[in-house]
Amino acid sequence: MLRRIPELRGFWQPISGGVEDDEDLLTAARRELREETGFQTAAVESINYAYRIPAFHDRKLGAAPGADETMPLHTFAARVDDGAEPVLDPAEHDRYLWCPLLLADRLLYWPGDREALRQVDTWLRSRPL
Repeated sequence: MLRRIPELRGFWQPISGGVEDDEDLLTAARRELREETGFQTAAVESINYAYRIPAFHDRKLGAAPGADETMPLHTFAARVDDGAEPVLDPAEHDRYLWCPLLLADRLLYWPGDREALRQVDTWLRSRPL
């Protein structure tokens, strides 16, 4: 869990970000993981779940306020080494938290993020250890 700085509304969220012009989804997920936490892991996988949010959340799309445009958010899971601690970009986040699922569910601001968290939990439980 990452907390946005107060100037960016101070809410808790998972790692998030957009796809750059030359990237596929997995490459973008790895880059965002690295940029937002410093983790250099290659163990990033799609869980084959996406949800839609209003396009006004993406400054690049330039959707007019109230427009009925949406954009997909694709969900990924990443494995990091035990004991690994993120290094945050202070221009984006001011705190991180490793926490149990129930606490994460209560802290997340956006309903879509909460559902994505539940989908990741289901996906993880379906995989062999």
